[in-house]
Amino acid sequence: MTDQQVTRDGVRVTLRADRTGTAYLYTWDGDRSLGSHTVDLTAGRSVTVVVPVAGGTPTSLLAAFEAGDGARADQVSVR
Repeated sequence: MTDQQVTRDGVRVTLRADRTGTAYLYTWDGDRSLGSHTVDLTAGRSVTVVVPVAGGTPTSLLAAFEAGDGARADQVSVR
């Protein structure tokens, strides 16, 4: 996850994976999820998406990535 930024529609972020899989993204305010977005990723290709925000101010973006029999999770602050 790179270039995460709060916009009027949610949090914009660019994703890039080294293998094909699915990313599950959540905007987070420190206590609860404010929105979610699921995106399929292709190995080596970047994609920019907007994760929605409803009813709060996001402080971070949470992500889970599944590919084959593996998974990874990450969290980044938003600005």
